[in-house]
Amino acid sequence: MSEYFWIEKLKDKPKYKLGQNFLIDTNISRKITKLVQGQLADPIIEVGPGTGSLTNELLKDNYRIKAVEVDKAASDVLLERFSGIPNIEIYNEDAMEFDYQTLTGPWWIFVSNLPYNIGTRLLVNLITEVPVIHRYVVMVQKEVGERMVAKTGTKDYGSLSVLFQLFTETKIQFDVSKKLLLSTTKSYLNCCNHSKGDSV
Repeated sequence: MSEYFWIEKLKDKPKYKLGQNFLIDTNISRKITKLVQGQLADPIIEVGPGTGSLTNELLKDNYRIKAVEVDKAASDVLLERFSGIPNIEIYNEDAMEFDYQTLTGPWWIFVSNLPYNIGTRLLVNLITEVPVIHRYVVMVQKEVGERMVAKTGTKDYGSLSVLFQLFTETKIQFDVSKKLLLSTTKSYLNCCNHSKGDSV
């Protein structure tokens, strides 16, 4: 079943005010999943799963997932798509207001095709305030990813560069063409991997 099958259930185009962008190429979702590099049944918090392209690939690898989706229509699609699957909990909530203190137990991995409107703010909050999340695999707008890894003295270097390089080891893994997304923007994305050091 193609991703378009699930996206068409939404009836509406991606919502600009929610910064939505939907992956339509399962090869990219699979490529992102391979970067997670967790152990069997490791817990994952996924923000902005949309209609579940990336979620579906993560479940194939037996990860345990808390999926946080603010859009009620997309949340309903997720409930239909993953009905009866025990490894996933779906929350129809705003990721900026979700209680991340409920993430208890072993280390968590944060995976997200981040909504454009909250991506940077959410990452900053989580990296500085939620120590139980020790690894991040995220898709962000290309210019944001470049600012995260920018070196001192370059035009992209700024406060975002300082913060991410202070708290994490960040690497841009690959670019994602806008042709592989149903999106509210014309920007290219890139997939970044952030790992916290032992001292953080």
